[in-house]
Order: sequence, then C-alpha cells, then structure tokens
Amino acid sequence: WFVGGSTNTINRQMFNISSASLSISWPRNTWVKVNADTIGFYRVNYDEANWNALATALSADPTQFSKRDAAGLIIDSLDFAATERLSYKTALSITNYLSKESGYVPWYSAWSTFISYQRRLAARPSYSHFRNYYLKILKPQVDAIGFVGTGTHEQRLVREIMLDAACYQGYEPCVTNAVSMLQNYMKDSVNNTVPTDLKEVVYRYGIMYGGTAEWDFLWNQYHSTVTIPERDKIFYALSFARNPASIRKFLSYSMDPTKIDRGDTYLVMLYLTRNPVARPFVWDFFVENKDWFKTRYGNLRYPAYYASLYFDDDHNYGRVEKFFMDNPENTYYTVRVERNTLNRIKANKAWLENHEARFTAACRDHSM
Repeated sequence: WFVGGSTNTINRQMFNISSASLSISWPRNTWVKVNADTIGFYRVNYDEANWNALATALSADPTQFSKRDAAGLIIDSLDFAATERLSYKTALSITNYLSKESGYVPWYSAWSTFISYQRRLAARPSYSHFRNYYLKILKPQVDAIGFVGTGTHEQRLVREIMLDAACYQGYEPCVTNAVSMLQNYMKDSVNNTVPTDLKEVVYRYGIMYGGTAEWDFLWNQYHSTVTIPERDKIFYALSFARNPASIRKFLSYSMDPTKIDRGDTYLVMLYLTRNPVARPFVWDFFVENKDWFKTRYGNLRYPAYYASLYFDDDHNYGRVEKFFMDNPENTYYTVRVERNTLNRIKANKAWLENHEARFTAACRDHSM
C-alpha cells in the first residue's frame, strides 16, 4: 500500500492465511491506497472518508496514481456500489477525474462497467441523468483526442471507446462526424475509406443516426467483403438501427440462410435486444414466427430466452409467462430454460427497484 504524500514508497506486510485480520497504519489527515498498482486479485473497500480523500486526490493530481491504480479504484468502487456496500455518489466521485484522464486502462475500466448501466437504463426516463453525467466526463477528452485515425497504439484504443460512448450518448460533434464519414464512404468507397480504428464507431453510429440508406449500404458491404473482422464489425453495427424498417428487415433476414448463416439467428436477436428501440420488435418477431423457431430449433424456450433478455417489468413478465402457458414444453431442458427466463425478468426488475433511483440520483448530483 501507499499513502498520500509518499506515493513512491510502497509498504508491505505479510498476511498470514490463518489470520482473520491484519492492521496497518498511516499518517493522520491523508489517505491510503491498498493493493499498490492493483497487482493482487482482490477488491479493496474503504470507509467513506478515505474514498472521498482518494477521489479528491485523483481530481487534484491524477499523476499521483499509476494508470493501474486509478483503474483499480474505479473498478472497486463501482463493484462495491453495485453490491450495495458503497454509495453510488461516492463511487462516481472516483470517476469524476476521468475528465482529466487520457489513459486507456482507466477509461476501459469505466466504459466496460458503464455499458451495463447503459443497456439496463437506455429505455428509462431516468437515463438522461446518466447521459448528462457521462458526457460531462467524456467531452473534454473526446474533444482533445479528436475524430481521426492517428496517434499511438494507446491513443487509438482509448479513442475508440471514448467515441463509442460519446456517440451513443448523442454528443453532436461525434454523431456528425460518424454520419458524415459513412455518407462520404457511401459516395466513394475507394477514395473515402474509413480509417480502420474508426470503422466500428462510424458503422454503428452512422446507422444509429442515419436511415434505411445507410443500413442497406452496409448490408451490401457485409455480403461483398470477404474479411471476417470486417464482416463482424458490420454485422454488429447493423443492430444499431433505430428505424423500424431496418430492424424488421434484419430480423426477417435472420430466418433466411441465403442471407444470414443459420447459426447466427440467435446473434441477431442478442444484438438487437441490446438496442432499446428494437427490443419490442424482437419479441413480436419471435412470437409471430414461433412455428419456424420450433421447426428450426426443436423448442421455443431457448429463443424466448434471447428475445426477452432485457425485459424488466410486470407487463412483459406476463406476456412471456402467458406465451409459455400457451405453448407448453415439458422436457427437463425446456423447463429449466423457462424457469431461468422468468427468473431473469424478475431479477432485471429487482435490479431497477434496488439500483435505478440511487444510481441516477448520483449521476444527477455529479452532473451539476
């Protein structure tokens, strides 16, 4: 561990595996950071005072901490908040400093955690509080790093996740660049190629904020390209569509093996359920085509699991439960999947009840 004012001095003490506890001391009126450089595979929780002191130190001078230490603090604080052992307000006070951070490892730690909140809350009215907070810490770094395909390896990596987050939240400069870059590529794919580092962002958000023309163009690109990484990028991007025509088209194509491989039907459903606009279409599509799914997969429980992945309320629970009652399947496997599907919807609802208000309230407070 190390303490404020002596960050270059690493203290060590042996912890006996037969002991229940170990006591350490550090100077009064400063903070301590345990698990120096986040080398150990364990979480570290502190009292509120030390967490607040760490947050203040990070914001005042991030260079006091290695990138791994900063990432460790982000992961630990958000994980303890998620398990109700720390307030979200305190956890987000740690991430406040990211507006001054350009390193990949701390940003990836926050981005990979925030994406789960994004998927859970994107269709909720409270999402605006999360968006406002996320953009508050994103904007300074997004503006600094730019919408270009240049820089060091680390800069290219961190740019990709920053732009992905900023575009999803609707940050206008990011959206404008993504849409215009895709449209220029549509006009002349030879001379207006998209930089490799920006392809995922441009494809995803060119479609998300574009229309049927953008979707149809990339669909044709998906079939004309032979490189697997490029096909994978386009395939996932196709699920970002917000217009009903493209969503329905993607779903219908998933039943046609001449258009989409038979093994990728579930992948279409999985990707589209991550899109809050597409979720209702996925379930309706599954119900309307239940006979095809039954013939194709031999049961209806497994596709129902995917089609209802992010359902989180009593209304949708009732719809899924009624569907199962109207279409009984009694093998050991299908009964288990049916139970897991309904329990997951209950768990999604319970998560909202336990976390939504506290998390979004903390986002609102930190956005001010």
